Amino acid sequence: MNKPTRTAAVDHLTQNLSFCLASAPDIKGNAEEINAALAFCELAVSLPPAWFTHSERVTVCTLIQTLYGDPIAFISNLNDGNISYYNKMIAKMRERGEGGTWELGEVVMLMIQKHTEEFGSLTI
Repeated sequence: MNKPTRTAAVDHLTQNLSFCLASAPDIKGNAEEINAALAFCELAVSLPPAWFTHSERVTVCTLIQTLYGDPIAFISNLNDGNISYYNKMIAKMRERGEGGTWELGEVVMLMIQKHTEEFGSLTI
């Protein structure tokens, strides 16, 4: 399948997700690394599915299954506002004084804006 119309930021996200999946056996004992990987998954499921190939969507589901469990429960908990792995990761980064940290909603809106600027419309 051809790569969908998307920005370089989504390309980088998919690369990070693939790396996380490949690293999953090594990070299973590290809560902060697991949270970071699930944060990337949270970002991915917050973006339009059309920005991802079928294989990339499978990667996200497999990573969630590996590090969390049921992908449907993962998404339900995100939608219910019970947890945000992304915002937890950002909070940790802020605690360490790392800059350039935006919360999930800000990142999603920025990625949609960049996509619209680059391609003229939101492709979903």
